[in-house]
Amino acid sequence: MNSFFANLYELLYYDPNFSTAVFSNGAYSAIGLATIIIPFIIAFIYYKVIDRPALASITVWILAGLLSAFLSFLVSYSLVYTSLAELYQFNTSQYSTLSGISATFSFVLHLFYSFVFKRISINTKNIPF
Repeated sequence: MNSFFANLYELLYYDPNFSTAVFSNGAYSAIGLATIIIPFIIAFIYYKVIDRPALASITVWILAGLLSAFLSFLVSYSLVYTSLAELYQFNTSQYSTLSGISATFSFVLHLFYSFVFKRISINTKNIPF
């Protein structure tokens, strides 16, 4: 699974030393799974748990997607930083770039999960489209 996520992330950002260190520590699996699970939970909460007419707007849906992206960024950054900081000396920008890619994937997955969960929603079934 580490190889699968490494291929996805390295399509958008590849730094030989940094990417090799992330791969060898197995961190791609952890951030990949977090990037899949976080938007799943946020979308489920939006569409099923807090399914209210007052929150059935594109603005609230975008805020939920941004929350998902922000949480993915934080989790990815902390996972990679804690696994590599003691062993290697990398720039903050390297950690941030990888975490930004995670946030982007998270928002895209939030969009995908929205199409899945809106079918089980009552009040937010027309959001985003």
